[in-house]
Amino acid sequence: MPANDAALSVADLPLILALSRERTLAGAAEKLDVDLSTVFRRLNALESRLRVRLFDRSARGYQLTAAGERAAGAAERVETELLSLDREISGRDQQLSGVL
Repeated sequence: MPANDAALSVADLPLILALSRERTLAGAAEKLDVDLSTVFRRLNALESRLRVRLFDRSARGYQLTAAGERAAGAAERVETELLSLDREISGRDQQLSGVL
């Protein structure tokens, strides 16, 4: 089955999370360790690809739209699951076992 080029990707989630949490391009850029213009370009490309505005731009910064809230909520759930999985499985191969 061919991939849907307009579909949201797991690779998009850090951008959505950073911008929804930081509310500014500069804050999101710092969080992602990229240039401010990179965040701007990635967001514009993402919204263009999805054909939906995820953030409203204003003097107060970037505010989630209804679609953005849905995307940010999903991104937070994925992040929570990944962190939980990491805590669950990290170091399993190094755990001591056997009889002393």
